[in-house]
Amino acid sequence: MELSSLAFLLALPPASLACASLAPHHRSTLLLVLSQLALLAFLNPTVFVWFWAVTLLTFWLGQRIDASSEGPARTRTLFIGVAVNLLALIGARCGHLWHEGLMTIGVSYYVFQAISYLIDVYLETTPVERNLKVFALHLCFFPKFLQGPIERAGRLLPQLRVLDCVTPAQAWSGAQLILWGLFKKTVIAGRLAAYVDQVYGNVHNYSGLPLCIATYFYAIQLYCDFSGYTDIAIGASRLFGLELSPNFRDPYLAPSIPEFWRRWHITFSSWLLDYLFKPLQMQFRAWLHWGNALALLLVFTVCGAWHGFAATFLVWGLIHGLYMAVSQFSTPVCRRLYRWLGGENRWPVWIGRVLVTFHLVCFSWIFFRAASIEDAFYVATHLFSGWQLNGAALASAILPFTNDNTAAAHGLVAGVFLVVTGTIHLLSSLPAWRKRWDQASRMLHIGVGAMMLTIILLFGRFWSGSFIYMQF
Repeated sequence: MELSSLAFLLALPPASLACASLAPHHRSTLLLVLSQLALLAFLNPTVFVWFWAVTLLTFWLGQRIDASSEGPARTRTLFIGVAVNLLALIGARCGHLWHEGLMTIGVSYYVFQAISYLIDVYLETTPVERNLKVFALHLCFFPKFLQGPIERAGRLLPQLRVLDCVTPAQAWSGAQLILWGLFKKTVIAGRLAAYVDQVYGNVHNYSGLPLCIATYFYAIQLYCDFSGYTDIAIGASRLFGLELSPNFRDPYLAPSIPEFWRRWHITFSSWLLDYLFKPLQMQFRAWLHWGNALALLLVFTVCGAWHGFAATFLVWGLIHGLYMAVSQFSTPVCRRLYRWLGGENRWPVWIGRVLVTFHLVCFSWIFFRAASIEDAFYVATHLFSGWQLNGAALASAILPFTNDNTAAAHGLVAGVFLVVTGTIHLLSSLPAWRKRWDQASRMLHIGVGAMMLTIILLFGRFWSGSFIYMQF
């Protein structure tokens, strides 16, 4: 069962109504039971027990940190808690070495939440949670368990302690977000995946334009797949009166790599900033910009390793670490260049910055998507080879399959919907258009929702596989 599955979508309304009908102090019990059932649908019983062992230990260590008045005792308890959670994460990632059936689904997300909870309790920025049921629900709330968002205890725990009844406005906005997430996942990401998988599945058969198209398509596929999950998770949570953190904010419109990471996987990048980069920055503060650059390289190496111990992920993380490190030294020069061009917010300058950033990100996605480091280097070195601007070459790029052009047809359908919805999204971001939409009648909203549902049912590719970030 996935968040885009029919079983999950059909179970949401009755579960939401059942939760709303209960007294406030019973809602958390129902949500915890639902979360446990969802976990069992994904995980084997061994991992289910293992999850509870980590949860109980983190809960107990949080109590110990709060009860300890001495600095060394508190620090020692925090160190034990962080170490245990990291060992659990590493053990799950390497689980096939000692338990053939161990799955890693969701482990990164709740381990990061457990670590941030212990650190926040240690720093006294978040009060310790003394209700085990609420604490467990904070870690395993089913919409966010598999792919985040990575919620901070200070944001989610207060909501779980109260659990107000869902309002009609929350239910309506939640349903809209679920539809939008399904559209991005099934209509765009699912169809682009057919082309991307075909090309990246055997990159040595292609060069030039097909590799470029597949790389661009993958950038869009990954965004629509991951942000689509986040939309569904946030929308489903609203049906239970809970508000999860936003995880994306138009990342491909970012005018710089640092800004990209403020917009992409926001809860993860902010976690790295607060709990890894800032401590490293303090350690290396005597080295000034060189210290910041070293801290960034280390942080993004960890970021790559978090996605997997494969060389492709490590190189991807190192590339972004280099991007961020270079930005530490190039920012003053770039600012002088922007002033010379008339200001960094002028439309031509801003569009140029966005295009450069987008292509730098797309280049890094080659290593993220490739099956091996050899395939990644092949793609990177053959993007600009074999270009022939004639009808036969263009046809082979658009329809790069000798026996089956189904994947290319999927790509074309997704491209059409992407252009249309992208234009609508850009217009809706303008204040005047946003105001008109908000003031539109409820019937117009319902009509648009019905049209989107029809498109999903007609063009959605529900069999396109799991969400990409399920593997992390």
